[in-house]
Amino acid sequence: MLGYVLAATLQSMAPHDRLPLLRADATQKACAASLSVVQSMVEAVDTPLIFSGWDGAKTSEISNSIYNWSPTQYAKGNGTASPSRSMMSEFKNRDYTRYSAVVNCLSVRTFLKNRRVRFGKVEVTKAIDAKDQDVMIVDVSLAALYSTGQHALVTRGQFGTFGQGGGWVLALVRDRSGHWQEAHVAPTWMS
Repeated sequence: MLGYVLAATLQSMAPHDRLPLLRADATQKACAASLSVVQSMVEAVDTPLIFSGWDGAKTSEISNSIYNWSPTQYAKGNGTASPSRSMMSEFKNRDYTRYSAVVNCLSVRTFLKNRRVRFGKVEVTKAIDAKDQDVMIVDVSLAALYSTGQHALVTRGQFGTFGQGGGWVLALVRDRSGHWQEAHVAPTWMS
């Protein structure tokens, strides 16, 4: 498992911002949802983070599993329901979560540069080679958007340089002002 996770993390980071399977406007909307997850992680976590730049990792795809959703404070305060089975089917059919937000979103890379947060293959490799125990390596997927544009799924994985970590799927909703909010979270893997 550790080898697979590290191999997926070390895949090259290409400087593209448009996926051939998405329209440019859809990519921008997916990037906006993914950026909200990256921003909340950078603002909330005291541990130094390195955002990896994987693309095509099978571990981040939405599965047919029934997720054990937990509501966030936002969901509890706003009565937001967890994703329905039909919503999950649509997400699975539009599964862009196998693509990296770091690789595919200029907005994410710009935010990370401006906040002086390390990202990409070179930074991940440096941390692993140095066996830096003080960093957390993070993967954040490109969002899968629901047809209404009001819901999205993002996968997130994080692990230390020795491989211990976990993955989650996040259900996002747009609030009244149009900002993405994390509404529900479910675990996908642990090591």
